[in-house]
Amino acid sequence: MENIRDVCVTKDMEAVTSTNLNGFRGRSLLLANQVTFINKIEVITKSGRCGVTFQHLKETDSSQDAQIQSSPSKTVRNEALFGFLGCLTAALSRSDQAADFPSDCSKIRPQSPRAPSGVYLIQPTGSQTRFRVFCEMRQTDGWIVIQRRTGPLVSFDRTWAEYRNGFGSLTYDHWLGLEKVHILTKDTNKVWTLRVDLWDHEGGRAFAEYRDFRIGDEGTSYRLHVGTYNGTAGDAIRFSKPCADQNGAGFSTVDRDNDKCSPCIHGDVAFNSCTVNNSGGGWWYSNCGSAALNGEWHYGNDPIGWSSGLHWLTWKPMPYSAMITRMMIKSD
Repeated sequence: MENIRDVCVTKDMEAVTSTNLNGFRGRSLLLANQVTFINKIEVITKSGRCGVTFQHLKETDSSQDAQIQSSPSKTVRNEALFGFLGCLTAALSRSDQAADFPSDCSKIRPQSPRAPSGVYLIQPTGSQTRFRVFCEMRQTDGWIVIQRRTGPLVSFDRTWAEYRNGFGSLTYDHWLGLEKVHILTKDTNKVWTLRVDLWDHEGGRAFAEYRDFRIGDEGTSYRLHVGTYNGTAGDAIRFSKPCADQNGAGFSTVDRDNDKCSPCIHGDVAFNSCTVNNSGGGWWYSNCGSAALNGEWHYGNDPIGWSSGLHWLTWKPMPYSAMITRMMIKSD
């Protein structure tokens, strides 16, 4: 079984990532960024874009005594220096704006075979929007982490706006944001796969993968669409009851209800909101259903029987709350 610490960023992982190997990688990436920056300055200067101000700066340097500088000469040099730096800053900004950013994590691995897992800036295909994501790098591909739960520190009892925009820390527990996931998956030229990884409190693990994953825009309440299922955790999104099929459901939060409950009845309990029943955790509820990973996190000494939790009921038929969950997507 794969060690949980190898795939989930926890406080223990901070110690792991400070090993000599990762330290070397980090220094290599920093050095590469410095070299790239210096190369940009050299190209800008030689191209003539800041040639006039650079030449003026050199002339003021050569015309001044190295030991004694009068106040007027200092003023002239400072003006020349600020003129060059202003031109350089503007040119570097234009260079960054024109730079090519990876459209998703799967495009990083072919360009940088040794790129480590971490936070990267991406620009989805056909979008002017850039944002940071955590890329989980595998041997042959890279996945965008859209949800991670490892403990109780980050609350998932959030409003519609928070689920739309995202919350938490990319290097720890977080929800990437529905709008970002929509921007990524609306590209019809790509086929996206959703992977759900689950860990229990006893050392067990399971996964579920769905081909052709995408979500609609906010006007559809970020309607969920998944295709073919594969995995060991069971197809909890569809389940076996048509009324509980979450495929095609809109997203629900405490302040925006799309769960089709009027009311929902579980056993002898009736309620009108799956989100409220699940301690504020937003999800694609359909008469609640059998998958819900954004509820209240529970400790290992008492993970069973809670109406709110990190549930995947085709994996653990009783309402068992998982210890760790992770949702990731990648494009073909």
